[in-house]
Amino acid sequence: MSVRPLALALLLALLALPATVAAQSGAPLPLASATTRDSAQTAMPVLQSPQELEEKKLLERVMQDMQRSGPSALRRHVPALQAALDRMPADYTIVANIGDAIVVRSADMKVFLPLQLSLLATDEGRKASGIHAIENTYGMIAQILAFEAVERQDYPTAIAYADRLLAIQPNHPQVQAERIVAYAKMGQCETGLKLAGEALASEDLVLAINRDLFLRRQGYCQIELGRFDDAKASYQAALELNPDDQLSHNQLTYIAQQTRSR
Repeated sequence: MSVRPLALALLLALLALPATVAAQSGAPLPLASATTRDSAQTAMPVLQSPQELEEKKLLERVMQDMQRSGPSALRRHVPALQAALDRMPADYTIVANIGDAIVVRSADMKVFLPLQLSLLATDEGRKASGIHAIENTYGMIAQILAFEAVERQDYPTAIAYADRLLAIQPNHPQVQAERIVAYAKMGQCETGLKLAGEALASEDLVLAINRDLFLRRQGYCQIELGRFDDAKASYQAALELNPDDQLSHNQLTYIAQQTRSR
């Protein structure tokens, strides 16, 4: 059963850069400012380079095209996105120190807030001038490129894009998930299942926050392998974490249809 229409919806949601984040200034999200010590007297550090801000403008153009024309519109942007990915800094981690501040490269409050609390429990976090949420620009670029390659059924290329990002950000959940889909769609479901299991077993906080995502990917691989009982358990576990997850509901309906016909 295809999961791509919902994957497209999720990608568009992730690409919807918050209006509160000024593309020209690299300003943090509003909630991040609450962690800034003596913010009235502390100058805001420069959190994103001029080059990264240009890449964000590219993402905005891509989002607008996708909203108008769907995933087929991505193809015309691939060369520019590839060139942008080539400019990704070698130290572009999800959590990083910039001056005396800490940045969390995620505009998703579901990710930022737990990381913020975790950092504030450390000496480094307490001493930082601020903990700021910003977009994971190059992470989104890698995710888009991998997604587009899967759409074209060029699964090795999708995996190569994912591997480039994961070499720097091994805990990027959406790119990990896209790699699992690519392996499954090219017939290497056991590899996909292994990768999903490793993500579920990880103690990394970012991956743990996205546990429902990896349960869905695990279930997808199990369906492809004909392991419907295991897949049912995976999707039920995903729904325990996210009861409103329509994909898991749909997949459970599909599993019920398949098992009734056996």
